[in-house]
Amino acid sequence: MDEEYKNFLEQILVEHNTYLSQGLGILNSIEAECINFMLTSFRNSQQFPSQTLFESVYPQTIPEFVGMTELPLEDFRVYIGNKVSYRTNKQIAVKMESIKSLIETEGMSEELMGRLEEFKKLSDRTKSKDIQVGMDFRSIYEQKLTKPVGLTTGIEEIDQRIGGMSEGTITTIAGFTSHFKTTHALNIAHRCTYHKNFNLIYLSLETPKEDMYFNLLCRHSYESKFKDISFVPHDRIRKCELSPEELDHLYNVVEPDLSSPITDDMGNIVYDDEGKTYSRGKLIILDESDFVSMSFTDIYNTFEKIDDMLGGRLDGFFVDYIQLCKFIENQKGMDDNRMINSYVTFFRRMTMNFRSGKLNKKLIGVLLAQINRVNWIKAVKKCGVYDLTCLADANELERGSYRVITTYTDEDMKNRSEAQLQILKNRGGPTMWNPHKIYANGESYVFGEEMEKFGATLGGNANSGMMGDILGSLGDMDNII
Repeated sequence: MDEEYKNFLEQILVEHNTYLSQGLGILNSIEAECINFMLTSFRNSQQFPSQTLFESVYPQTIPEFVGMTELPLEDFRVYIGNKVSYRTNKQIAVKMESIKSLIETEGMSEELMGRLEEFKKLSDRTKSKDIQVGMDFRSIYEQKLTKPVGLTTGIEEIDQRIGGMSEGTITTIAGFTSHFKTTHALNIAHRCTYHKNFNLIYLSLETPKEDMYFNLLCRHSYESKFKDISFVPHDRIRKCELSPEELDHLYNVVEPDLSSPITDDMGNIVYDDEGKTYSRGKLIILDESDFVSMSFTDIYNTFEKIDDMLGGRLDGFFVDYIQLCKFIENQKGMDDNRMINSYVTFFRRMTMNFRSGKLNKKLIGVLLAQINRVNWIKAVKKCGVYDLTCLADANELERGSYRVITTYTDEDMKNRSEAQLQILKNRGGPTMWNPHKIYANGESYVFGEEMEKFGATLGGNANSGMMGDILGSLGDMDNII
């Protein structure tokens, strides 16, 4: 590894010593020895130790890494970063509560005030920005229904093969620019929060979150339950060109329905045995303005904060799109491929170990990836068929993804409201090398289901097939918990 990685390890030790002086240990003795050993090796030879040497000195240090062919320093970076964040926040909270208790029993003193201020300063160093959960959503969710194996796309041919995007896995949705990647992802997020009661974060790195929310409202307005107006186009929402009727419909009907109680296919509210309604899931849209630095620790702290605000019920996240992580300011000095790979590794490990020290929790991860022009041209020559080399500019995406789905369209297909999907990788089932055509319309922000399930004319508000999933997701009403 290079100088940048050395600087990271040295900074970890500086932070450790800073907190240690206040009686806080953010590294255990073995982890501190590991880092010192790695730095000593680098200073002596300008190389970090090999896996064999590392294991010979610390054979049982981090069991997850044993047996790898080379020392996985990027994984080590994410591992240490998460551990430091969790331990620091926990220990500072304990110290501050202890001081507050002393103040309550003994009264305020200059010494106690000084100690409280010191720990408050340390606490501020680890805090992320305050986040407003939701975009005017109307309800705080009290419980969730039993979920299926994971997120579903609503496209039968795809869902039968992948069996759901499950906890602890990364799904990559890849496509060329303007090939419905975001539309596909937002439709999955909308479907699984509104119909399946998942709580999800949508991290938009390309589009401001206000615009993403307009896209969500546009998509939701397309639901077959809204019969008066077919849908409200997102571009007219963005340009403030709505008619009074559309504005009233969006504000008083469509948006409130996003957080309404669950109903059956007859429109009747569903109640549990105690007479309580079932709340829908929440989709929390974030962009870079919600972060201090977009560092690993900053992202982790923000996701953790949202999980707390959801009562520990965060289920997963979307990142749109992963290659934009190469422009994050605090990571300058890495080449693009390595920087993208480091964030893929971070998000992959977070799906498997989110809050592992506290809740032993896993998340569902969906990463969007942009296919470059060279690989798009290759696909055009093969009628839109991709292969796994399309992710060559971020090879960790191919290695770290449990499944890879590609989207493709062209101008003729767009005029017919068509796109096609492939499953290039699927560790849990068969792949799909022959593209599968589906309905895709950018104006209504709809993406999904087979073509024959939609009306031929856009605006007829043909049933998307999703409303029937309400009872399907609940199962037998007697078995609801």
